[in-house]
Amino acid sequence: MSVLGVSLPSFAVGILMILVFSVNLGLLPALEVLCDEFSKRAGLPVHCTLSPVKLTPSAELTVFRMVQEALTNTAKYAHAQNVWVRLELVGEAACVEVRDDGRGFQTDGPRAGHHGLLGMHYRVESEQGRLEVLSQPGQGTTLRARLPMRVPAQAPSVPGDVPVPPLAPVEVS
Repeated sequence: MSVLGVSLPSFAVGILMILVFSVNLGLLPALEVLCDEFSKRAGLPVHCTLSPVKLTPSAELTVFRMVQEALTNTAKYAHAQNVWVRLELVGEAACVEVRDDGRGFQTDGPRAGHHGLLGMHYRVESEQGRLEVLSQPGQGTTLRARLPMRVPAQAPSVPGDVPVPPLAPVEVS
């Protein structure tokens, strides 16, 4: 990625993506930028289908980081020709899925030295969600997370909006 004609290393791209959240551009634009930049750097087509979902800021970051890690894993290990990223509302949950048509792997054994999937599980579970890893050798890989829809609590916009309990009668003598 280049900014003002200066080429940025991959770690700087990750930092830049996190900054996208800090200026409140939102989850969908952040995912679009992430997928576009990944596609350019990796030379892989990324097919995105992104629908708006209502999540807390921490759940949005979880979705972003899951997609980021999944794309990184695809570039490192999958030898894929295509990647699909989908975000949609399914019932009362946000469903995010990253799928590739790469070489896949056995999911039933430990993967020494590869902590990305474990980190994704922890992040998703910390948001009361569930992560599925579907893969077979020669069949590609699908990572699918379901996160409960939640809207962060908001403070009342006007002090008068807060109901005030009635005062108890005071006897004056």
